Amino acid sequence: MKHTLIITGAMLCFCMAACQNNIKMIDTFEWNLGLSAPPYYAMEPASISLMFADGRGLYSSGKTCGYGDNAWGKNTAMAATGSEFKPMPIRLDITYLSYTENKFFTGSFALPYDTMRLLFRKGWPDFNYSFNPPKPVTATYNEIIVGMAPGGMVVVWLSGAGYKIEVGAFQAHDTIIPMPTVIDMIGFGHSPENDDQSKFVSRIMKDSAIAANFKVKGLPIGLWKKYRQKFIIKPTLVYDQLIEVSTYNMQMDFYNGEQYYWNLA
Repeated sequence: MKHTLIITGAMLCFCMAACQNNIKMIDTFEWNLGLSAPPYYAMEPASISLMFADGRGLYSSGKTCGYGDNAWGKNTAMAATGSEFKPMPIRLDITYLSYTENKFFTGSFALPYDTMRLLFRKGWPDFNYSFNPPKPVTATYNEIIVGMAPGGMVVVWLSGAGYKIEVGAFQAHDTIIPMPTVIDMIGFGHSPENDDQSKFVSRIMKDSAIAANFKVKGLPIGLWKKYRQKFIIKPTLVYDQLIEVSTYNMQMDFYNGEQYYWNLA
C-alpha cells in the first residue's frame, strides 16, 4: 500500500510540474489588435490573422485605414478584440488592398514570439501622478498594431501608453484576387461598383485629401523602409525662462512609427 501511495504521489507531482510548464508556455496578456497605414495612403485589409501556437487566432477584415493625416504607426482602426486575455501570436497572415496602387499584397510571416512575450512581461517603470508624490508603477503594452504601406511593406508594433516599439518588418508580395471574393471577405454587399476592382478603388481615390496628397507626393515606394534607419541621439531639455520648472516626463515620436517615453520625476 505504501508503494502505491509513493508512486501515486510521484505521478501527481509530475503532473503538477507538467501543468505549470504548460501554463508558462501559454502565457496570456491583455491586448487588442490595431491597424495602421501612412497618412493619405488608404489601405483595405481584406484578411488579417494573428495566429497562436495552439492553432487559434485573432481575425479581422474590412477596416479601412489611412484616410486622414494620422501618423504611420498610430492605430487608426481598432480591429476585432477577441478574448480579453490572449497569448502572444506566433504568425501574421495578411492580405490587403493598397488603394493608391490598385493592387493587392499578401504574405505569411513568423513573429518574434519570445521577444514580444518578454516585452509584455517586462513593461517599463512609470508613475501614477494622481498621487502626491507620484506613485511608482509598472506599465506595459496593450496593443499589437499591424501597419500596411505601399509596395507591400508590413510592420508590426507593440504599443502602450507613451511607448511604441517595432518588433517586425516584412515584405508582402503582390497578388490577384477576384473582387467578388474580396467583397465576401470584408463583408461588403455585392454590387456592380463593389464587384469591379477599378470602380471600388476609384471611390476612395476621389477623396479630396487622398487625391491631393497623391498628386503632390505620388507613390514613394521604399520611403517607410528608409524611416527605419536608426541614429544615435541624446535628447536634452533646455529652459529659457528664469522661473523654476518641474518636468515629470518626456515623449518623442519617430517617423518609423515608434514612440519613446522617459520618466524624469
